[in-house]
Amino acid sequence: MKNPFKRKYSEKELEMYEFLKELTLFKELTLEELSNFVPYMFLRRYKHNEAVFFKDDPSHALYILKSGKISLNLDLKGKFERLAVIHATDTFGENSILINKKRLYHALVMTETAEIFAIPQINIHEIFSNQPTIKAKMMENLSGMNNKFMEDLFFAYQSSFGFFSMALAYKNK
Repeated sequence: MKNPFKRKYSEKELEMYEFLKELTLFKELTLEELSNFVPYMFLRRYKHNEAVFFKDDPSHALYILKSGKISLNLDLKGKFERLAVIHATDTFGENSILINKKRLYHALVMTETAEIFAIPQINIHEIFSNQPTIKAKMMENLSGMNNKFMEDLFFAYQSSFGFFSMALAYKNK
């Protein structure tokens, strides 16, 4: 039986929710849960070589790339080393869903232009406070992303015949 009180979504809303569901952080959320984020998604346009953020900046927003490419880089003695290239429908700056964190890398626009949604951290945490189920799902997804990163890091380390000391990176106290 069809529920006559169930919320109906416009075609534009459904397109946005499908876009969000492609993202690892949001993939487990329902349409109703996703609808909490859309009012806080601010579209910004960046130009080639423009910095979205720099290493050690406060992590005050989560970014979702709508179009273009972003280069994530480390600064090693004045020279950038590319960590990754972010493509449309990817997120970056995910540590913004954690409190009091700083950016771990530089994010620079690689293409002529880039369109990026920014979701302010304050709004994310407001949603988390009001809806702990959303927080639990997103933290689970973030943990999965971090686990995949660790798998890739260990594989790279094993493949490089130990050109760096893993003890320096892993649980170094």
